Amino acid sequence: MGAEQVKVYVELRSDNGEVKHEGLWAEPVGEALYKVWNLSAFVKGLNFMDVVRCDVQPDGLLVVDEVVTQSGHRTVWMTFDRHGSFEDRQRVLDELQGMDVRPLEKFSDDRWSSTSSPWL
Repeated sequence: MGAEQVKVYVELRSDNGEVKHEGLWAEPVGEALYKVWNLSAFVKGLNFMDVVRCDVQPDGLLVVDEVVTQSGHRTVWMTFDRHGSFEDRQRVLDELQGMDVRPLEKFSDDRWSSTSSPWL
């Protein structure tokens, strides 16, 4: 990571039309272009190190408009059974790591978000 990171936001629209935003850390890499440095918990197709184009809203919010360059990483969301053993969870994570999947963010004891190489 080179330049100072900023927050970019992805719009999340509910069925009733309500709009919320998910904030992601990103590095400016060009005019209105940002490299994403963490994972979205809600948006499919937006992955670690993708480059996105953002629109600046009147309030200054940087809102993701599109992915312009895919990084080759893929996001895998996993939920483990709360009643499963730690050993069972670790066995799954170890197997994924053998396929070049690396845990990036752990949200709780039973929910993980990971990124992988393009081969997954």
